[in-house]
Amino acid sequence: MSLRTKFVLCLLPALVAFSAPTGTSEPTDLSGGTLIYHAHPTYELTNFCELYHSGFGISECADQVNEMTISFPELFVGYVVAAWSEEKEWCETEFGLGEYDPLFVYLFESGPCGPVDILVNGTANWPNPHQGVTLVTTSDPWTGNFQPVYWFAHYVYTYSGAHDQVALTPHPETAFAGFRNCLTRSEEYEADCLGALGINEEGVRCCPYDPQAAPSGSRAPDPLSLSVPHPITTDGRTIVRFHLSIHAVVTLQVYDAAGRMIDTVLDTPYEAGDHATYWNGRDRQGIPVNSGVYHLLISAGDQARATKLIVAR
Repeated sequence: MSLRTKFVLCLLPALVAFSAPTGTSEPTDLSGGTLIYHAHPTYELTNFCELYHSGFGISECADQVNEMTISFPELFVGYVVAAWSEEKEWCETEFGLGEYDPLFVYLFESGPCGPVDILVNGTANWPNPHQGVTLVTTSDPWTGNFQPVYWFAHYVYTYSGAHDQVALTPHPETAFAGFRNCLTRSEEYEADCLGALGINEEGVRCCPYDPQAAPSGSRAPDPLSLSVPHPITTDGRTIVRFHLSIHAVVTLQVYDAAGRMIDTVLDTPYEAGDHATYWNGRDRQGIPVNSGVYHLLISAGDQARATKLIVAR
């Protein structure tokens, strides 16, 4: 997986001292949700949302397809899927797209899935790279689980060695990706994980955490954990502490709100245990970054964690 594309992996709203909830939650409690990028390797000129429910879709995490191997020009459809460990009800979904090559992967058509009346508030060049969209229901809410909220029709051009990734990211104007319920739309529930579709490379697989699958008050240990608050407010100088349960090469990168990588702080092998590193608040050219919203992304093996960073100089 390329260093650039790891930005879209799990954006966790709380990364320290996490204790999983027990029992079921209210349908309007949208915490713990994920946005999956799921592809179906065929294309039919019909209603793509109906196709999702008639065979193109998924009903559990293991069914998702987020890697396509393509050796000749091909059409296929992909879906942005909202998923939790239980059924939910919500009225707004927001996300963006990261860097990809539109001369290789052409998103030539797209649209919302769900209730009949959905307002699609996209940025000027949506769905091009570094653009975002807010989907708002005006009548009935989305209900259920593993529900499609948006679809893309892809046309992939091919040439020797070509590969890319179409990644879900936070909306570039709001630095937010996630959900809002119907009663208190000002209350935002950030997605725990943002998926990505890999074309001739590894994609990003997202799964909602199921509290019923673990003992009460606990969750399965992660190979990687990031010990920083969420969000961090800093003048630009930040200590990042992390824990590894295995030996791994650790990569730490800083991204701006539009998903552009501005610095690679680490790309170093570490032994299992507790570690710390430091970001000096500068980009790759050594220039201090401007005040604003950034994201720290740390990855080890196939695991990654991220947190929002607010620089206030």
